[in-house]
Amino acid sequence: MSELIEVAREIADAIQIGDVEEAVKLLDGNDALIHFTEFGGTWLHLACCEGNAEMAKWLIDHGISVNVSDEFYGTPIDQAAMYGHLELVRFLVSANASLDTSDHTANPLYSAIHNGHQHVVEYLITTDLDRHTTYRTPTG
Repeated sequence: MSELIEVAREIADAIQIGDVEEAVKLLDGNDALIHFTEFGGTWLHLACCEGNAEMAKWLIDHGISVNVSDEFYGTPIDQAAMYGHLELVRFLVSANASLDTSDHTANPLYSAIHNGHQHVVEYLITTDLDRHTTYRTPTG
């Protein structure tokens, strides 16, 4: 198991510094490793946090769902929007990423607004995203 963790760290490091060639070398041909959940998120979540569109495309092409979700990070498009990576958001929309705004804490529009990425907000409101969602808190 420790060998897997070591390889996972190497993959994470490669994705974070934008070394797609190294990440692909470590992942290629290993379906279990491609679908490994990296410290709370998938490799696609990490690539989207880092704005690494080339890595995101490779991962989607190799079986990672563009709409993969987890309890901490939402979906990859939420991460790309949170960090203001407009071109990656555009790519994910073109790859049919869900534009669900029903959860106020995990959706691309909220992520972009909350983190001050007006350029991402302006793009998202031109898509099929539901701009009329309202959020209500329960009253006690």
